[in-house]
Amino acid sequence: MNYFSYRLLPFLLLVFFFITAGQAFAQTPEPGIATYDVVYMKNGRILKGEILVFEVKDGDITFRDMQGRKYSITREEYDYFVEDMRYSVKNKDTLIIRPRKTTEMEISLGFSAPYVAVNHDFKADSYYLYENAGLIYLPLSLKFGLGKYINRQNFAGVTADIGLTSGSSYFSAGLRYSYQYDAYKKNTSFYIPVELSFSNLNATFQNGIADTVFSNGGYSYPAYVDSEVSLKSIGIHVGQGVAFILNNKKSISLELLLFRNFVVSHKYIDIDRNPPSGNFSAYGLKLAFFYNI
Repeated sequence: MNYFSYRLLPFLLLVFFFITAGQAFAQTPEPGIATYDVVYMKNGRILKGEILVFEVKDGDITFRDMQGRKYSITREEYDYFVEDMRYSVKNKDTLIIRPRKTTEMEISLGFSAPYVAVNHDFKADSYYLYENAGLIYLPLSLKFGLGKYINRQNFAGVTADIGLTSGSSYFSAGLRYSYQYDAYKKNTSFYIPVELSFSNLNATFQNGIADTVFSNGGYSYPAYVDSEVSLKSIGIHVGQGVAFILNNKKSISLELLLFRNFVVSHKYIDIDRNPPSGNFSAYGLKLAFFYNI
């Protein structure tokens, strides 16, 4: 397996898991399905039937239950409601919509694989003649998260990724926000995650230098030297997430995010002369799989 394949392997494995896990958790509708609305009351009651009127201004509901009785429910009396809950006529069974967090705290733990492309706007001089560019790094990382739901749709918190791959020296931490936009009719949640993060990544570039190397009775010009540089950057991440709702308001999440990092500083490590000049940039995508409690 060559160097590029070794770097790409964690990314491909996570892509494969992303696809297969999504298929395993997907819910396929069955034939013979009827629907009704469900209101979850604050006193623990669950009302099933039809929402006749929903007052957008104050959240009050006019509701008719399965027996034809009508209710006037104020916003203070219920937690939330689910419209068009599916009902299997054939099996006389219902799809139970598991409750989600509304204003609770949430802790996340899992893995991520950021696919980072690092470019250097290299400027040649009399010593550094040229340099390879577009280097790619795949630091398989441990992912942490902590935050709180503002309401059912909005979540805010902090997140961190710590590189596990040997030699990656990757670390990222920052602020996180997500917006749920699904209709709450399934046990699958769709949301848009946005992150603002600070990252550190050590990258190694190979430079052609104005020097001669002698070996085995011969020589080569120019010589090559590896230069390790530490990059510190501010990044913006935006993507798509899907969470599979479990019991007790826990869930499993899969995410794909695109990011652009703006390098704010760089430092060459173990170099015995003036380093190459030029500006750095980084961009890529990140796959993540984590458990929420």
